[in-house]
Amino acid sequence: MQKRTKSQRALDMIVINDMVVRQRPHPEIAAKLCEGKDYTITRQMVAKEVRKLEKTWADYVRRDVIEHKKEQVTALRVLEKELWVAWDKSKLDATRRTAERDDGGAGMGKKKAGTKQRVTTEGQCGDSSYPKLILDVQCRISKLLGLEEPQRLELSGPGGAAIQTEELAPAVISKERLRDIVTRLAFTENGSDLTISAEPGTNGHTDSAEPTNGAGA
Repeated sequence: MQKRTKSQRALDMIVINDMVVRQRPHPEIAAKLCEGKDYTITRQMVAKEVRKLEKTWADYVRRDVIEHKKEQVTALRVLEKELWVAWDKSKLDATRRTAERDDGGAGMGKKKAGTKQRVTTEGQCGDSSYPKLILDVQCRISKLLGLEEPQRLELSGPGGAAIQTEELAPAVISKERLRDIVTRLAFTENGSDLTISAEPGTNGHTDSAEPTNGAGA
């Protein structure tokens, strides 16, 4: 049997990848790969290639997750830096400018009417929303890096009440029924099929042990 070249194997991997994604069975994939080829691809060879593909996919996913986390952490670091700058600015003294109309006064020495500017400054404690946002950003970074301790989650029923459980009684088969079943098992040696179910009268089930070929006990 002729072996595949590297280029032929690469093309086959593309076909296998496409058909595996479409949930096609291995025998169908093998048949598709053998069409018009001077080499043969078996189902076992397809299974081996699929295992390699799955490992490659898993590696890609791990790398994508790591890269995505890096991007998210970088963006959050930039946001955190901007929030710190905004927090510092919110603590600076506030400057207020007010304009007052001046009519120039009365008498011979009257000045030309105009406006006067008054500038006042007020101290500020800072906008308290910025520290909260900074803490939120830091918490998200910690979660992405896996630095937070695992959280304990408690399940509850409707309205916070305890979850209601129900114990189901096991199906009971009496000794007489067991002896009957063992006796009827002899029919299976002659090619008959035996259908076995639980004892009648337990949990509302109707039980029987009858050979399917119509033979009696």
